[in-house]
Amino acid sequence: FERTDNVQQMVQTLQDLIKNRDNRAYLDKLHYHLGMVYLKNNKTEEAEKQFTKSIGAKNGDRFQKVLSYEALGTINFDKGIYVTAGNYYDSVLNFTTDQNTKRFLKIKRIRKSLDDVILNENIVQTNDSILRLAYMSDDEKSAFVSALIDRLKLDRNIVLKNAEVVKKSSKSSTNTGTWYFYNPEVVKTGILEFQKKWGNLSLSDNWKSNKYSTQNVFEKDIDLVVDERLTPQYYLANIPTDKTEISILEKERNEAYYKLGLIYKEQFLRNDLAITCFEKVVSFGEMESFYLPANYHLYRIYNTTDVSKANQIKQLIIEQYPNSLYANLVLQTDKKIDISVIENSPEEVYKTIYLLYEAEKYTDVLNQLKEAILNYNQTELIPKFELLKAFTIGKIEGISAFKTALEFVAITYPNTEEGKKATEVINTITKN
Repeated sequence: FERTDNVQQMVQTLQDLIKNRDNRAYLDKLHYHLGMVYLKNNKTEEAEKQFTKSIGAKNGDRFQKVLSYEALGTINFDKGIYVTAGNYYDSVLNFTTDQNTKRFLKIKRIRKSLDDVILNENIVQTNDSILRLAYMSDDEKSAFVSALIDRLKLDRNIVLKNAEVVKKSSKSSTNTGTWYFYNPEVVKTGILEFQKKWGNLSLSDNWKSNKYSTQNVFEKDIDLVVDERLTPQYYLANIPTDKTEISILEKERNEAYYKLGLIYKEQFLRNDLAITCFEKVVSFGEMESFYLPANYHLYRIYNTTDVSKANQIKQLIIEQYPNSLYANLVLQTDKKIDISVIENSPEEVYKTIYLLYEAEKYTDVLNQLKEAILNYNQTELIPKFELLKAFTIGKIEGISAFKTALEFVAITYPNTEEGKKATEVINTITKN
């Protein structure tokens, strides 16, 4: 599958084999290999089509489906389409029979890393959709709902027509034909594809809830289910109008965008995706609680890619928030570090400072932490230093200052263990 002058010949050979009816038992493998040829030669779209055909091939081999799902997952992961990648990886895990293989454990690990992305992407998509409706005028809402009902009526007619065909077929046929539902493997694939797109849907009037179960829908008469939703009042009543509800949706969405920015920046090293998310947060305005930290992370990204933009953001932080920790951080990046005075690794420095903390020498701890944060502000250990700093501030200045310092850690490093610990402590303080 290497790039070669004979690529076209290889493609033609595989296409001829696919067209040959004698090879129907091997279509899953042939489509997969053709997909690999395209993929190795940077024809990603063509490759995706072939992997999809491989999955849908009649009587396809189970392990071959695993390979095709994995290929599609990897393509989408590399594109930065992480939610779709997660869906394909779920299919890999569902179809794999031997869960002790290196392939299974590797995919399981990758899929686990996507949990936070999928959670926050779903919040963004759901809340953005609801808010778009909430922001509409009454006339715009009515027009949108009317168009939606028209589509539902069309879908219902198609479903009922197909159901009638199925009913007639079942009376005149035995379950040995070639129709879709006579093939259990294809049915399983269809179910997986449906669940990947829609999740586990159930019937619910609560527009906030997206934890559904498809079983409830399919157990009802399809005509009744659809007819319940053919009146404008059903939808208009479920569009939020209360300002408090809308404010909660906005806050959830804004926080999700911010967390996605951090995940893309720090976990997946996709600055392009991170910039999109952080700039989205900034566009929500200065009153947004993540406005300042989002600007700070944009500054950090642009400091290595676009110095002009970095300087603009730096000036904004210094002028609008001169007394903030973020102003202090952007000013510190201008200071040159004397490497000769750094004799120990960040880990050893942290251990030394922590021993001082245990000895209750809090003033010394705070002074050394400020120097350590300055020296190691580009390392992965910064969240640890900042959390220890928050606890030290709490010992010296009391509960109010402690909570403020913890909030800085929770907002700046939400996806780290230290950020999550800070959030837990804040919640405990709030409850008490």
